[in-house]
Amino acid sequence: MFNYIPQEDGVTYSLLQKFTSCRVAARFYLEGFRGVRTSEALNFGNACHYILEQIYRSKNVSLKKIDMYAEEWEDYILEKDPGANPDALGDVTDIAKTVLKVYMKVYRSDFKTWKKLSVESTFDVMFHGYRLRGKRDGLFTKTNKKGKENRYLLEHKTAGQINEDLISDSLSFDPQNLFYIIGTELQDDSCVRNTLRNVIRRPQIRFKVSQTWEEYKQEITKDCHTRPDHYFKRFETSYKDKDIEIYRKELFELLKEFDKWNKGESPTYRNTSACAGKGWQCEYLPACSSRKVDMLLANQPLFTELEED
Repeated sequence: MFNYIPQEDGVTYSLLQKFTSCRVAARFYLEGFRGVRTSEALNFGNACHYILEQIYRSKNVSLKKIDMYAEEWEDYILEKDPGANPDALGDVTDIAKTVLKVYMKVYRSDFKTWKKLSVESTFDVMFHGYRLRGKRDGLFTKTNKKGKENRYLLEHKTAGQINEDLISDSLSFDPQNLFYIIGTELQDDSCVRNTLRNVIRRPQIRFKVSQTWEEYKQEITKDCHTRPDHYFKRFETSYKDKDIEIYRKELFELLKEFDKWNKGESPTYRNTSACAGKGWQCEYLPACSSRKVDMLLANQPLFTELEED
């Protein structure tokens, strides 16, 4: 059906997520098609992710460096996508760096308490004959109150709204955390049982016609300083051996189901509940509605998230 072979080319968490969410989206992806639409929320998240990567990679950062990283990000996107709106991209990136300057003041102690920090490191391992691949936001060790060093997986997320109860409940069996734990343990032959979900809220403050852009950024900065607990949330999760073992079995069954579908031995069908939601839509929705792929980018490579920046 496809030239793609999971045992050889590999399987990432994001690909499995597409498959479980909507098989039509997964088929578009494997055939090399990508959506061309973007959004303010997506650009904000990507800008934050890039700047945070550089911050933690440097292990010591000044506010001026955040400006430099933000400029690097803009240049990278504009070079990659000449059709991008530079003004809109600049505004979103400006907001991201405004928020992250406050973030760094709140979490400056990370550089002292996190040891052996690796940033954007990859794993590429075999699991029951399937090649698992992934790229971690971070991996570090932290000493607990008893003096024991524990390893943590770090994951950055951005969101317009943060439902703490929902996040806390779902993290207890979060498939992304568990997928990355298995990949890391197979790669390093060492135990990882802790994760840190680092969530940054995208400001919902609206720009007023009566404001200058600098006044607007100052309003965001003031709000972040006044309500840091509103903008910055961290969720620590510890997994037991039983949790990992349950997911290992689930992952193996999912991989077999995915492999069977990839060979054309099970059907491809739409999941219409995955087409759109509040503030987002599937990148393939225009193609599904028109039954045409000419509005999509074609011949795109697999797993661009694993590429070096």
